[in-house]
Amino acid sequence: MPLSSSSSSPRTRSRASSNMAASPTRASPHPQRAFNGELLRPYLKRLLEAPIITGAVWDRDAQALGMRAKDMAAEVKRRMVDIEPAGYKYLCHVSVTERGQGSASAGAGRAFLSTYWDASSDVCVSEVFQNDSVVVTILAVAIRILY
Repeated sequence: MPLSSSSSSPRTRSRASSNMAASPTRASPHPQRAFNGELLRPYLKRLLEAPIITGAVWDRDAQALGMRAKDMAAEVKRRMVDIEPAGYKYLCHVSVTERGQGSASAGAGRAFLSTYWDASSDVCVSEVFQNDSVVVTILAVAIRILY
């Protein structure tokens, strides 16, 4: 016998809402584990060892380095997705700056990252290259998505 919508509606809604409610005992569709940043780190180092980076001179290569930084950010993001295809939001920041000469500007740059996240699942991986002329920094962040 078919149920009428008026008699089953409250019951169905109640059942559906209780099934959809977050339950600490229910298994998550994505395991709660940290993104494995140690799988990403060698890739970042390889990118920074490329001749376009290691042989760069700011006055000569600034424009090419800027374009390469954009490509590197996209490559790192793709690599992060390859490592863990679902369950994370990814951020990759590649910074290319001129390395100052002399005591007034050498080491004058500063960068800070402040986060509020779950240390058991979210990860930040960074690598830096510098020569006499340029400083290239890659910062990759994986933040677990909780649905």
